[in-house]
Amino acid sequence: MTGARHKPTRNGPGQLFDATGLCGEGGAMLNDTQRAMVQAIATHGPISRTDLAQTLELSKPAVTGLAKTLLQSGIILEAPLTRTGPRQGRPSIGLCANPRFGYFAGVSTAREKNDIALVDFAGRVLMRKPLSLPATPEGVADRIAGALPGMSAELGAGAGQLLGIGVSVSGLVDPGNRICRHSALLDWHDVPLADLVSARAGVPAIIANDANTAATGEKLFGSAREEDDFAVITVGDGIGCASFLGGKLYTGHNGGAGEIAHITVDPNGRPCRCGKRGCLDTVASRGAMLTAAQEAGLTITELGQIEQLAARRDPQALELIHNAASALGMVIMQIVHIHDPKSVIVVDTVGAMGHMARAIIRQTVATHVLPEMSRSFDLRFTVAPEGFWSISAASMAAHQFFAAA
Repeated sequence: MTGARHKPTRNGPGQLFDATGLCGEGGAMLNDTQRAMVQAIATHGPISRTDLAQTLELSKPAVTGLAKTLLQSGIILEAPLTRTGPRQGRPSIGLCANPRFGYFAGVSTAREKNDIALVDFAGRVLMRKPLSLPATPEGVADRIAGALPGMSAELGAGAGQLLGIGVSVSGLVDPGNRICRHSALLDWHDVPLADLVSARAGVPAIIANDANTAATGEKLFGSAREEDDFAVITVGDGIGCASFLGGKLYTGHNGGAGEIAHITVDPNGRPCRCGKRGCLDTVASRGAMLTAAQEAGLTITELGQIEQLAARRDPQALELIHNAASALGMVIMQIVHIHDPKSVIVVDTVGAMGHMARAIIRQTVATHVLPEMSRSFDLRFTVAPEGFWSISAASMAAHQFFAAA
């Protein structure tokens, strides 16, 4: 079935999922302060109780009491702190997340090779397997629910309990209502996928735009742990962007923040699948670059070959890389001027950017960003590891487990 459409369901404001499965000792619910504490420990641990009190703006006695409860529940552990000076004697004891308390599942969708990953509190991948997904939302939910029992059994009881499921989707997602509003790639409309998955798996689930999962992964498990204001741009078959502002993921009024793929970079450019012309996606995405290369008479099958030709000063290859990289650089400049982030992290998901493309992007940003802003701004490039999207989806489930409702 294509063109799947479901009647929307509505939850209360800010209610991301039913957290009845996220419990502490004896089945008691973790309260908001405990969740915030677990998140801080998972992000910064091992961390001292004194530093934790400062981070959470709580008194040290309050932190000590909360820590005692969480230690009894098994969700955190005591661990020696790293020495920072020539101190003698036994090291101080701090707190860290217990990787064996539980784990999160993440599922990627809308790609040729989808997979499912199980990730612990520290972001370590416990298991990852390919997952063939059908076209219907119900079929996707059934396939996810069907895969989890066997994977959990393989992990064994020592890994703890499955605490949540995250599903990444390419398209417009309203995380407050757990609904995929629209996905052109999947041909879905108003699909309550989180509810479908949760009902079948018996575990809290959340659905999120894939770029949002990527940014959340960087915040929770990656290089942006200590940053409150940053953006992540994913470049591959499509182009996505998500931002953390003031330490919180910004999704916008309709859940569509970060749709930079459809920023116009050339009003007279190629037609885009969105119906407009000259979108960034028509210049800098994998498909756009391969199409342009073939039209230019270049015999290539992979993006890396364009950079190889450019290194030999092939004029068509040089023009392709310059057009794509400079367009992306100009969009990054707009993000910097609008949000003033501490950093922008560009994630290459398909091998789209070699040294030449990165250099052009850096030069474009440096040329056009205001000097006062560029001096404290960091532009970083990374290559997505295997299982990037499913691991990122799992981080979204972890983020919502930690977040106060």
